[in-house]
Amino acid sequence: MRSRPLSMRSAEGAPELAAGLRDKRAMMEGWKRGLTELLSGAPLRDGLPAEAAALAIMMSVNGTAATWLACPELFSPADQAEALADAVLYGLADRTLAGAELTGPGTRSGEPRGSGSPTSG
Repeated sequence: MRSRPLSMRSAEGAPELAAGLRDKRAMMEGWKRGLTELLSGAPLRDGLPAEAAALAIMMSVNGTAATWLACPELFSPADQAEALADAVLYGLADRTLAGAELTGPGTRSGEPRGSGSPTSG
């Protein structure tokens, strides 16, 4: 039997995987719709559409899972969950860059979410 390379976008040459790929796509589309709807009422940064925020969350979760599955000794998702979520939701830069204090969800009043530490809050 001749082996064929698989792709995350195609089950060509492996028809037994077609249904799983179709289900995965449907699940991802539903996840994107649900997150976009949820985030449409969130206090997102100016210029950040809810759809882009939803995709950023999805890509971060999928990337975390793929990285951990490929190299579980690299990190513990459970041990770093709060810091990883904070990085996704609030970015990687210091919250006081350029003198503008960034705030957490629902705190547009200027009161900071935390002290700047990824695990505080």
